[in-house]
Amino acid sequence: KFPQQWKSSLGLDAKLPLGFIGTVEMIYGKDLNAVVARNANLVTPQALNVAGYPDNRMIFPASSGRYINKLKNINGNNVIDPTGTGSFDAIVMDNAKGGHYFSTSFQLTKPFSKNWETSLAYTISNAKNFGDQSGDQIINLWSLPYQSNGNSNVAELSYTSNVIPHSVVGSITHKAEWIKGLKTSMTLFYQGGSQGRFSYIYSNDFNRDNQNNDLLYIPRDASEITFVQNGAFTPAQQSDAFFKLIESDSYLRSHKGQYAERNGAVSPWRHQFDFRFAQDIYAGKIGNVKNSLQLFFDIFNVGNLINSKWGTYSIPNNALLSVSNANALVAGGNVKPTFRMNTINNELISETNRINTSITSTYYMQFGLKYSFN
Repeated sequence: KFPQQWKSSLGLDAKLPLGFIGTVEMIYGKDLNAVVARNANLVTPQALNVAGYPDNRMIFPASSGRYINKLKNINGNNVIDPTGTGSFDAIVMDNAKGGHYFSTSFQLTKPFSKNWETSLAYTISNAKNFGDQSGDQIINLWSLPYQSNGNSNVAELSYTSNVIPHSVVGSITHKAEWIKGLKTSMTLFYQGGSQGRFSYIYSNDFNRDNQNNDLLYIPRDASEITFVQNGAFTPAQQSDAFFKLIESDSYLRSHKGQYAERNGAVSPWRHQFDFRFAQDIYAGKIGNVKNSLQLFFDIFNVGNLINSKWGTYSIPNNALLSVSNANALVAGGNVKPTFRMNTINNELISETNRINTSITSTYYMQFGLKYSFN
């Protein structure tokens, strides 16, 4: 069936004491028929089930053994042949029950006097679905969503990355008439919030479905994970760095002995202030039409102009480990997975979020002219 969703919304505005105006808005959506995808050409995976290893996710056979039907090149043509080594995906769209979205917003506004006005709003949101991320083909709904059970043909309901859990927006405006008959305004905007959700993953294909979308198992202690040499870094160095990283991150620390959830981790809170100054330099009539010319000046992320540590935007170091012997694993066998801790700039990952060195983490300015006629 085509996707179906129930949506409800409710809003309320009220005049409050001391001249405040309060607004409450609530939105709720529930997926009645969600869309999921599966690869019909994959064999049924088996539980890893290696003695002494706690991660018992499902895994597929290595290489072309994961496919029910294989391709063989005969006289320049690919044909289905059980003796072949070529592979292909056959994606089927199905429906699933589950998934929801809700958000609640609270806002207060008040004109303090003729020349001052302020507003402040807070929004809390949450949503779960069977998969998101970017993609424009049905195969993306199968291949992109991160999953922990190892069976990529069983969609997992988890958090979506498309909402910001907590957000605060505010502004304060001062209006004046420094030049008679010409308006002057100054506004300071604030936007703060956790920067979204993300997933802790392996950087390569653990379950051998030919997709790099496997969620991390977070070991309780060093006895649950085996590291191998990674360039100049010894297994002991990687183990020490990895568990130091776990203890430094609240999500990883509180989920030891569990699978990381898809989009279960929340990025740090970010504060951004923007400033706008606007000055009318002409206001009058040309014929019977009102005309005005305004000069404006914006400073985006003005806090970063004051202090280089303010207003920075972080991106997650979320691919913490790579599996070094994925092709050697056998369901029910004796070979335990071994790992390498990933590096950034030739150093072991030491923090789960790092500053995004782009314009999103710096201040910038713009000047402009605005001409209005009505």
